[in-house]
Amino acid sequence: MLGVPGTSSLFGQSDIDFGTFSGVRAGAAWNFGDELFWGIDISGFILQKRHKDFSATSDASGNPLLAQPFLSSLDTKESSVVFSSPSEISGNIRIHSDTQLWGWDTNVIAHSVRDGARRFDMLGGFRSLGLDENLHMEERFTTLQDDVAIFQKPPTGDVANIIHLPAGAKVFTLDEFGTRNRFYGGQVGGRFEWNYGRVNVDLTGKLALGVTHQTASVFGVSKLTNDPRDGDQTTPGGVFALRSNIGEFERNQFSVVPEIGLNAQFDITTRIRARIGYSGLYWSAVARPGEQIDRTLNPKLIPTGQDFESKFDPTKEQFRPRFQFNDNGFWAHGLNVGLEFRY
Repeated sequence: MLGVPGTSSLFGQSDIDFGTFSGVRAGAAWNFGDELFWGIDISGFILQKRHKDFSATSDASGNPLLAQPFLSSLDTKESSVVFSSPSEISGNIRIHSDTQLWGWDTNVIAHSVRDGARRFDMLGGFRSLGLDENLHMEERFTTLQDDVAIFQKPPTGDVANIIHLPAGAKVFTLDEFGTRNRFYGGQVGGRFEWNYGRVNVDLTGKLALGVTHQTASVFGVSKLTNDPRDGDQTTPGGVFALRSNIGEFERNQFSVVPEIGLNAQFDITTRIRARIGYSGLYWSAVARPGEQIDRTLNPKLIPTGQDFESKFDPTKEQFRPRFQFNDNGFWAHGLNVGLEFRY
């Protein structure tokens, strides 16, 4: 367990680093009215779906010892679910995480100030953002000797549920946490533009206020195969996704989304302009998969734990893990390059 000399954390001690993203941004605008005072624009972006994977595997003899740590609600001490133990079980763990962000906005523009090489525009409109993320954790292990008590049957009232497995039995556990965030809100902003011949520089700031609809899904299962005595078995619950928190959950949160952009453009021709710039966007309230995991578990709910119980009274004991929305801010920024066609 964590804290014991000789143990170390292999994954999860820091935020997941997805590295650098690539993506596409596109937009269009139309000016109208007297002296083209008014304008309408629409723009959107989508970033590539990025993945992060981790795995750890024991050798055929179950070395080294590998386990999923958790905090026990019974004694508030660190404990663990073992999926590799020398001479008893050999196994592996695989963790997969993915993320994808996209958004669009449309605005009415008033070309308020035009002073030679300088211009200031005011804008107001609507913005939408989406962020989809998933966290998938699975363990697979095989018993190396007879009578290993590592799997429990589904709850069946008063019937004994502990299975003493023969050598060669295989166990699979799965925990899945997924989140979906959708922002909808109105926005206002402004844009300053300076023109130096064929070079043009603009600074844009936007502020959107609205609602983020957060959805979270939690699923867990444990499966036993290759057991000639008891046959295949499936029990609800993995390690962190158990009977107490499995399900679909949703809520709405007030959110603030500011964005800033600085771009430099060069007129290649009178109708074609090359651009390079920086943009940064902050989203004040998003639900992310890792934040929805409750590390405090009641071992009596873990199908691959030694203390699993088929009969459980949540009025007398902690029904943990429990689901509770946790959100935090999300920051996205980067460089952009492109071409602008004017007609």
